[in-house]
Amino acid sequence: MPHLDGNSATLLNGDPARVSSVHGVFVTEQRVDEVAFAERFAQIFLTGKFASEHFAQFKQVIRFDWFGWPYFADAAAFDPDDHIRVVRTQTSKKKMEEIISESLSTALDMSLPLWNITIFKNFQKTSAVLFKFHHCLADGFSMARILLQGCELEEMPSATSSKKGASSSGASWWTTLSKIPGALAKLLLQPQDPPSTLKPARLMIGSSPRAASWNECKLSISEMKALGKKTGSFSINDLMFSALCGALRRFALEKGQVPARMQTALWVALTPFRKLYAPVTAKDPIRWGNRKLGCVYTDGPLEIEDPYERLLEVKKRIRALIGTPEPFLASGILKTFGMLHKSLLPPIWNALAFKTTLSYSNVPGPQTPTKFLGSGIKSLNFYVPPVGTLGLFCTIMSLNDRATVALSSDETIVSLEESRLITGTFFNNEMRLLQEAILDRC
Repeated sequence: MPHLDGNSATLLNGDPARVSSVHGVFVTEQRVDEVAFAERFAQIFLTGKFASEHFAQFKQVIRFDWFGWPYFADAAAFDPDDHIRVVRTQTSKKKMEEIISESLSTALDMSLPLWNITIFKNFQKTSAVLFKFHHCLADGFSMARILLQGCELEEMPSATSSKKGASSSGASWWTTLSKIPGALAKLLLQPQDPPSTLKPARLMIGSSPRAASWNECKLSISEMKALGKKTGSFSINDLMFSALCGALRRFALEKGQVPARMQTALWVALTPFRKLYAPVTAKDPIRWGNRKLGCVYTDGPLEIEDPYERLLEVKKRIRALIGTPEPFLASGILKTFGMLHKSLLPPIWNALAFKTTLSYSNVPGPQTPTKFLGSGIKSLNFYVPPVGTLGLFCTIMSLNDRATVALSSDETIVSLEESRLITGTFFNNEMRLLQEAILDRC
């Protein structure tokens, strides 16, 4: 009777409507043979040599013990057909975004394992695969490693390509320890972000309408790296987050007012990024759950109009987080909350959402051609539904030298059409302005 880790219990019990499901969208290079895809998925994750040891959760359901703590139990009758379906009608990108938007407000069936896959056989001129799983199963970083066991990479990334979390630096343990009181106070005592053009005044419930869109960044990862090298100081994440702040600033201006504050939760993995690609072994097994998920908080500089000055401020604020123990403390706080009775979690979870306007994740994927279950991946994006009064979730996923910007929102503050505008026109315009500003100064 393996119990969920404390972090995962918080994500499950803090969501009584059971809508906090991560949605990942794989757009393939060719049309998917749905029969071969399902057979290969079953071979690797359901019946293969590692299935019972590392992937048992795909065939397990969530139950609760006498105290209300959740645990995994084998499903009484597991049928893959309950979880994998095929849509053969022609599906446009706009239609796919509408489907995802509706799914963000739709709960998974708690009587079944908490995941499903929908294969869109005729998505544009290729196919797309929508993978939905409840956040209590895994965070985005952990699920990436799980799904990468079904991937074929042309070459393995080197250790130098790993993404460093905000807490990794040359800072001494003593320096880090000395920062704990301030970091703890920041996590627990920071003021609430007031309602604004980017933050709803209402408390969202499970069925509250959400909007989801994605667009590709017109600048490639290699072009962003080249810009960073020109200055010798800007990271890809600096550029991405600054462009996002600029896009949201422009949207807020068009709505009439730029918020005075945009407190942002930046989610980070507490394990080296290179482990996402590591083969499954007895010494390095698959880690389900959210125990290695942490976050840091920063205020997005929406008040700065000039793109280059905003980029400098983003860099300053993010660099100030280096060496902070915030990610580990945040993870510990989530774990502690998960030990409480499930009836106590929703108000606590909502109180945390009151403090934040934007949730932001930047996940670097393989930068080489990649196949998933035999199908080449053209692009990959993922979403987490907004909860409480936290009305904006932005996720950036890079794959094979391209980056995809995905945004999910409370539809009352950012409609689907507005979301498409933010991730497409506004974001790419801001990235172009940053490129021009950097080139002018170098």
